[in-house]
Amino acid sequence: GLGAPAEPPTRGSMVRRADASCCVAELQPTCPDLDSIRSAGQPVAVVGGGLGGIITAHELQKRGLRFQLFERSDRLGGSWASLANRTSRVQIERGTYHLDLDKPCPPSLPNYTHREELLAYVNDFVAEHDILACTRCSTHVSGISEDDDGGYKIFWRTNDKAVGVDAQSSSGFGAVMIFPGFLPRPREVTLPGAEEFEGLIAQGIGDDIPQGALAGQRVVVLGHGAFAVEHVRTAVEAGALKVALVCRRRNLVLPRAVSWLVDGAGPGEDMDVAAVLRMCAPMYRLLGFEDMAAALP
Repeated sequence: GLGAPAEPPTRGSMVRRADASCCVAELQPTCPDLDSIRSAGQPVAVVGGGLGGIITAHELQKRGLRFQLFERSDRLGGSWASLANRTSRVQIERGTYHLDLDKPCPPSLPNYTHREELLAYVNDFVAEHDILACTRCSTHVSGISEDDDGGYKIFWRTNDKAVGVDAQSSSGFGAVMIFPGFLPRPREVTLPGAEEFEGLIAQGIGDDIPQGALAGQRVVVLGHGAFAVEHVRTAVEAGALKVALVCRRRNLVLPRAVSWLVDGAGPGEDMDVAAVLRMCAPMYRLLGFEDMAAALP
C-alpha cells in the first residue's frame, strides 16, 4: 500500500481453485511518490471514512504526511455506522478489523466483535490519533480534477446543500486515495401483495427491525448475502417460531472453524477450494445435502 513506488503488484485471495487457473486477485495501483509529496508539503486527500479510510489516514500520519479526510455521513465508521444493526457482528476474527497495521490486535477487541464494540474501538482510535482534526464529515465529494502543477483538486459540497448548488473546491493535494466502501444499500424491491400484508417488512439494515418484533413469528429472509445470513441467526436468537431463507442462488457459508483456518493461513498461504469444501461438507450434511455439489448448484 504505502511503501516506495513500484510496479503494480497483485495479491491473490486467500482461496484459490485447485487448478490455479482461476484466482481472484486484488490489483493494487502504483503507489504515489510519497517522498516528493512530503517534501512539497502537499496533503493527501482521503475520500471515505470507513475502516479503510481511517487506516490509511493513520498510515499517512506515521509517514509524516498531512491528509484531509472527506466523509459523506456525519460520523466515521463506514457501513458499521450506517448499515449495521444492533445484532451485527464481525463475521471473521478480530485481527482483521483492527486499525493499526504495526501493532497486534488489542485484547479488548473480542473475536466476532459486536457493532457497538467495534464502533467504540473506532471512536477511541480516531480520538487517540486526532484524526477528526483533519476530517470533513457530512461532505459529499462530487468530483476530482488535476491541477496545472500536477496536483489534484477536490470538488465537494456539504450535505445541507441541495444537489445542483455549485460545489466548493480544495486544491493542492499530492494524491487522492478513495475508499467508497463495498456494501451498497440494498435495492428497493416491491413484492406483490406487500400492501395487504399485515406483518413487518424490512430491509434489515440500520436497526429497521424493532426489538422484539421477531419473537414467536414465522420469518422469511430474501437473499443469501451477508445480511441475509446475519438475519437468519438474528431471528433464531430472537425466538422466531420458524425461519426460511429464500434465494435464487445459495452462497457458500463457512463454519467458524473453517473461517478461522482460511483467515489464519497467513500471507501467501493459499488454501485450496477443494479443501475448504471438504471441511464444509459435514455442516451441509446436517442440513440434508448429500454432497457439496447439491448444496451449491
